[in-house]
Amino acid sequence: MTRDACARWSLIHIADATCLVATELVDNAAVHARTDLVLTLLYRAHLLHIAVSDQSATPGRAGGAGNGLRIIEEFASGWGIIPLPDGKVTWATLSIAS
Repeated sequence: MTRDACARWSLIHIADATCLVATELVDNAAVHARTDLVLTLLYRAHLLHIAVSDQSATPGRAGGAGNGLRIIEEFASGWGIIPLPDGKVTWATLSIAS
């Protein structure tokens, strides 16, 4: 899905980085939230937004004990967690070079 979206948006030059960041966000939600999750990609204004929504209000640690946070911080221009009444959204943004 992630690589296909990058190809559709002519962003194949950042497909590898996008896949790495998306994988870390999804893995983090799967390990820590243990609920259904939704991966969302949005490309707008030279930014690629990657978000994973889950149904756990407990903030997970991005990437767990491994290299996940380091990977996200290496490729993303920003990331964070948005708490919701019924869960949270963990997001990262990649800047698209013109």
